This record gives sequence, structure tokens and C-alpha cells, in this order.
Amino acid sequence: MMKQSEDKKIEKLQTMIFTGILVAVFVLLIRLVWPDGCFYGSTTDWYNQHVTLAETIRNVCMQERTLAPSWISLGGGSNGFQFAYYGYYRPDIIIGCLFPQIPMTVLIPVYALSSYLAAVLLMQLWLRMKGMTPYAAFFGSMLFLLAGCFFQTHRQIMFVNYMPFLLLALIFLEKRRFALMSISLTLIYLHSFYYAIACLAVIGWFAVGMLRKEDVRGRRHLLFQGVTSVILSLGMAMLLLLPTFMTILEHKHSGEKATTWVDLVMPNIKNLLYDPYGLGLTLLCLYLLVLGLRVREVRWQCALLLVGSLFGVASYVLNATLYARGKILMPFVPVVIYYCMQVFQKIRKGETQWRLWPLLIFAVIMLTQRNQEWFAWVTLDGAILLTIVLVDLILRKHAHLTEEEEERQSLYGTGMFRYIGLFVMPFFIYLGAAAMEGWQGIPNAEASQASGVNTEQTMSTDTDQSLGAGVVWHTGTENGAVSDTDTDTESEQFTEEELQAFCGNRLYRCDKLTDTKKECNALLFYGQQSANMYSSVTNPLYQNFYYNVVKMPIQINNRTALLEERNPLFAQLMGERYILTTENKMPSGYSILQQKGRYVIAENTDVLPIAYTTADCISDKQFASLDDMEKMTALSRYTVVENDRQKTVKVSEMDEIALPGLDAEEVSRDKQIQVTPVKNGYRITATESGVLRIPLDPDMKNGTLYFRFQVENHTADPVVISANGRRNKLSGLDAPYPNENNVFSYMLKEKGRDKYISLKLSAGTYDLTDIACYRFPTTLFQKKQVQSATLLPEEQWNKNSVLSCAITAGEDGYFVTSIPMQNGLKLYVDGKVTKLEKVNTAFAGAKVTAGTHTVDLQFEPPGQRYGIMASLLSVILFGIWAAGTAIRNRTRE
Repeated sequence: MMKQSEDKKIEKLQTMIFTGILVAVFVLLIRLVWPDGCFYGSTTDWYNQHVTLAETIRNVCMQERTLAPSWISLGGGSNGFQFAYYGYYRPDIIIGCLFPQIPMTVLIPVYALSSYLAAVLLMQLWLRMKGMTPYAAFFGSMLFLLAGCFFQTHRQIMFVNYMPFLLLALIFLEKRRFALMSISLTLIYLHSFYYAIACLAVIGWFAVGMLRKEDVRGRRHLLFQGVTSVILSLGMAMLLLLPTFMTILEHKHSGEKATTWVDLVMPNIKNLLYDPYGLGLTLLCLYLLVLGLRVREVRWQCALLLVGSLFGVASYVLNATLYARGKILMPFVPVVIYYCMQVFQKIRKGETQWRLWPLLIFAVIMLTQRNQEWFAWVTLDGAILLTIVLVDLILRKHAHLTEEEEERQSLYGTGMFRYIGLFVMPFFIYLGAAAMEGWQGIPNAEASQASGVNTEQTMSTDTDQSLGAGVVWHTGTENGAVSDTDTDTESEQFTEEELQAFCGNRLYRCDKLTDTKKECNALLFYGQQSANMYSSVTNPLYQNFYYNVVKMPIQINNRTALLEERNPLFAQLMGERYILTTENKMPSGYSILQQKGRYVIAENTDVLPIAYTTADCISDKQFASLDDMEKMTALSRYTVVENDRQKTVKVSEMDEIALPGLDAEEVSRDKQIQVTPVKNGYRITATESGVLRIPLDPDMKNGTLYFRFQVENHTADPVVISANGRRNKLSGLDAPYPNENNVFSYMLKEKGRDKYISLKLSAGTYDLTDIACYRFPTTLFQKKQVQSATLLPEEQWNKNSVLSCAITAGEDGYFVTSIPMQNGLKLYVDGKVTKLEKVNTAFAGAKVTAGTHTVDLQFEPPGQRYGIMASLLSVILFGIWAAGTAIRNRTRE
């Protein structure tokens, strides 16, 4: 008894020491990867989507006093649950609402890092509960801490922010505290419902193991409690899950790369090793899983984990058959590490031995990959593992232990310091991945602000307008240095109040033409109407209108980022009356309303309002028969309606502008660019990026040109071509969400400033064919016969109203909006429900009779009401079940 008590004290002391080491390594690791002068976040998805949308969601939540806004005025006006993935009901957003003075750029990193550390410590606790020695639990927790998937804490935070709650669910499952497990599962869904299926699969994995150890009666009880816990957890989260599921069914998810049989049956080691978009473990874990095939107690578990991680079938199923990407396997990191530690613990206790044959197999496989850029790193990882294995085998062979030492080794294992070297590669691989990150710099008093919003104000107010208005940030480089930007004085910066005063008319939209990728999800002020958005769930009608009808350029790898660009047709149809930009980027038709330094608020009074009436229409049937150029001119003159009785109208054609060939003498190009004629076009061979200039007729009148060509890529790399500053991109072969942008379109020649079409060409080999340039007849805008709606006072708006106005129609015609058509919209004309019809290919409208009417367009997210009811009912049932279980357990005791 004395010895057992002493051993327990030693174990507690070891656990405390190991916990301190884990915390210290965590602090050191974060300090090393986090550059000075930067937020703990990426310039990629962390800023463009996750944090910016979290700030927007928080601001709308606070204004509307709700945790789940039904409507957000991004993307022309969208179901709020299109953005649910980015923060609805998430605890950090709720905390943000309670502390509005803290910017989300600060709050989210603090929450993410706290969750990360909590997950590491819970991992240690769970491994101890699963029978690991203090050292084995520490060893596994260290591998967990260094797993590459936690790269996502500063990139795609929802890939890992559920991890502490997954571990809590596993702990409560082990303790059979099913009520607490149910709460933990609910928190998983609220943090990242995308990973719900994978997390439930992890819970099910260990639940099956528990069931195998029970008798018939025990299995029934365990199964009933476990299934009840899962069902109630889903029910309690239904206020989020049901409306989000309905929204995803209706709208378009990110266009993933098509899954092939090769993706399903060919092994992909990146799912398990190194890649931060997989489990991100190292060669040691693969070795221990392979070695586990010889250990009877864990043989089938190791086999399943190897097959599931190396082949795409498991990823495909867990991703609900969307694609076979390894990122869905991240919840299995604790599972893999647990079985690896079981094998490792048996090695330390002498119950099994290190084997060299797995390393020989790895070496043979690696020799076939010696031309890969990562070959040296994997070889070094294997060399370190081989060295430590050989050292351990030698030390064991020459060890002369007393009987007492042998007994202690069989209980606790061999010495611990000989294995420390196994952390070297995980540590450096983690640092290496972070060094390649584009870190998001912190603005300071001298930082240039693309929108002109006061930096000092944005860091102290309750709306964090540094996000809302799109600051040009100091961006950290790989070594943590800070790059320079242009500087502006405070007198050149617009305040939120000024922006709202100039651009607050809710019958028109206000958008930005500065850093559009960073600003597309930001709202400058509550009530701003924006045509842009960047979300993984996109309205397919609006997306088709955006890219295929009005020919907005596709600027990045996917089509889900609806980014602002100078396009007079789009601005006209979407009511973009106000533009926040620099003077040199001001589009044709806009005049300066207010200027501060380089930055201006510009206005175009000729654009259409968000809502109007018209009888000047073209049928959708005739519109569908037109070619692309005719469709654009038709939209500039008429409103497209679903009416077969609509008379056929005359559609103007664009005048084609003659351009010299790309190989002509008058076309200048940089020396690294070679142009070769091919059928219907030219082949571009560029050793590095450069510029090609096509001269325009100097006598050409001012106006807007529509310039386009087709692109055929002959390499695996993306093709990026900017024409006079307007960017188009064709994604590369490896893009996970290919944009399939084979036709590059541009609107050019504004205010007569352009003497050339200046093409900035990316490096590569690709063909440009069917090159054509047309004059866009902007005078047609002035011939469109519409009568603007008049907004009603906001106190007269219904709770669900997205637009409430008075309209006048001189004759029977159509009520037209530029609000995208979607389920949940309901139109009331003079208090009566009126059938909505699709107008202009993508938007909500309706037939109206001549006269004056009041119109109220309302929105309620499909499924939201039933989701709330299901959650309330589940909470009541959960309370009854939890109380009944507690009373039953107390009675038994």
C-alpha cells in the first residue's frame, strides 16, 4: 500500500511537470511562429472570410439584438445562414457581442489560442484516463500540440476550434457522463457543424469499443444513453443546423474539384503526414501504426486508421460525398495518436520491439520520390527516427537491470530522455509551415487606409471599422519583418459617420474599389447595401448573373468570391450609386462627392435604384436566344421578365473595335514574353511575368470597351492576366475549387485615359484565342424607362422587412428589385401576398397594376422557425433526461 501511494504521488508530480512543459512549449511555439507587428492570422482565409465575416455578423447581431441575423446585406442581400459557418451562435461571437470594444481581430486569436491550449491539456487528461503512463500521455500530447493541422488556428479556424469539445466529449464518454457529453457535442456543432459527422464518427469509434466489453444488459443501457445523448445534442443545435441545411440545399456550395476513382483508390500520404490540410502528423505516427499491425490488441484499429487515412473513400464518406479531401480527417488526430501511444508504451515496457522492416519499406518508397521538393525533409525525418530506434535497441541490448528495475520498467517503461529527439521534426515542420504563411499585419497610426477610415478610431470603437472599411495593412514577411506602405494623415481618413451621411441611402448600394478581396465581406456601417460577398455558400442565380451575364472578372481561384470591379453594366443594374475608392480608380460616370487626400466618395446619380417599376421589358425566352454581347446591351436597355406574351423588342449590337495582332510591330512586349501565332489566336510563352501593350486608336471617342479572349492553359500552373489593372485568373490543375475561367472578360477605356490595352501576363505557356474588343453603348442606360420606388420610414417596416417602399406604375408592368431571388422571400403589395417572379435572370420582382401601391418585401430563413422549436423541445427533453439520470444514479448509490 505504501509503495502504491508513493507511486501515485510520483505519477501526480510527473503529470504536473509534464503539463508545465506542454504549456511552456506551447508558449514558445506560438511566439516563434507569430511575427512581430502582425495579428495571429493569415492574409488568406482568416482575414478575407473568417474574421471579417465574424465582425460583420457581430455588428448586425448587436444592431438587431439577435444571435442569428436572418438577413445580411452582402451579395445584393442574402439569407444570413449563408454565413452561418462563420460564426452563428459561436461562443467567440457571443463573447464579442458582450465586449463590443474588443475588435474581432483580437478576440478571435485569443479564443483560438485558448482553445488550442485547452485541447492539448485535455488530450493529456484523456490519454491518462485511457491508461497511458504520465510520460506516454505527455508524449502523445506533445505530438498533438505539434500536429500540422493546428496551422489552421491562424488560417481556417473552424477546422480545429471544435477540438477541445471533441476531447471533452471523449472524456465524458469514458466517464459515462452522457448529459455532459451531449452538451459537448452541441458545442462542436456550434463551433463547426462541417465536422459534425467526423466528430460523431470518432465518438462512435470509442463507443463501439466500450460496447464490446459489456454484457447484454450493459450494452442496452450504454446504447440507449449514448444514442439519446447524440440525438438530444443534434436537437439542441437544430436552431443552427436546420436553417443552415436548408440554405445549403438551396444555394451553391464552393465548386469543388470533381472526385475521380483515382482519388478514392490511390493512396495519398498527405492525408496523414505533414500537410496542414490533413492530420499533419509525422513519420513516427505512420511507423507506429504500421508496427501496430503486429500488436494483437490494436491490430484492427491500426489497420482501419491506415486504410482510412491513406485512401480517399473514408474522406469521401465523411465529407458527405462532396469530395475526398483529407481535411475532414482532422478530428481523428486524437484517435491516431492514442493508438500510436499504445504501441509506443508497449515498446517502452518491453512488451513489443522496434522493427526495422517498416523503415526499409519507407526507404524504398521514398527512393521513387527523390525528385520531389519535400524529399530532403522526409528523408531527415526518417533518419532521425532510424537513429533513435537504433540507439534504443542498443541501449536495451546492453542494459543490465536488477530485478527491481526490470519490474519498474515493465510498469512504467524505459527512460524518457532517449525519445526527445522524436519531437525535432514535428517541431521544425510546424515552424516551416508557419514561415510560409502570409501573416496579417496590425495597422498603426501611419498605416495607409484604402478606404480612409480613421485607424485610431477603429481600434477603440465597438465596431472595429478596420475590418469594416478595409484597411491597407502592414503585412508581415516570412522573417517577421514589416513591409512599408504609403502613409496618410488622419485628415485624409473618413469616419463611419461621414460614410453613413454620404452613402446611407438604403435605396442604393455602396461598395469599395480598393482592396476588394479583403473588403468584400465588410460593412462600412449598419444599413449599408453591398453587392459583394465571399462565402462558401453562394446564391447560384446571383453567381450566374455576376460572372456569366454581366461578365465580371474572376479574380481568384474560385467563383464564390464575388469581388467588386469597375463594370458600368453591373453598377447600373445593382444600384451602385456610391463608390469608396482612390481618385485614380474612379469609374466613368462617377463624380466626387467628398475627398480626403487620395481617397474619395464618388457618386453616380444615373444608376438604377434597388427597387423600381417599369413596363420596358424583354421576355426571358428572347433574352436566352441572344449571344453574350447582345445580352449585355439588352440588360442595359430592358428588364428581363418571365412572360411569354412579352412582345419581341429590338436589341442593339456592340460595335467591334479593330485591334492589331499580338505579334504586330506596334504591339510592344517585355523581352521575357514570346508570342507565336496559332489557329484563331496566339501562344504566349513567358519565362516570367511581363507586360504586353496593345495600342488603341488615338481618335477613339471616350467610352467603355468590352475586351475578351479565350484562354487554353498548357501547364499545371494558374494563368493570371490583368488588363489595365482589371485581373482575371484561370486556376491551376491542383486548385481544390477550380474556377474553370476559360474566357477572360474586361470592361476598359474609362474617361479616355487609356492609350493602350496593357496586359500584365503571368509566367507560363498558354493560348489566347478569339480575341475581340467591342464598344459598349452606355447611352442605352439613359433610354431605360423606370420609375423609382420611395422608401417608407423605417418605423413602418415589419420586423422581417428587407425592403418597404411606395411605388407608382404609369401602366401595368413589373415591380423590379436587384435583390437576389431566394427561398424565404415573401412580397406583400398593398398588404396582400403577391407571387414573386424572377427578373433580370436572378432577382425578385412581381407583376403590378397601374397606380400607386405600398410594397413590403419580407424574408424569413427557411427552417429557422422549426429549428428554434426543435431546439426548445430538445432542451426541455434534455433537462428531463439529465434530471432522471441523476436521480436514478443517486438512488443506486
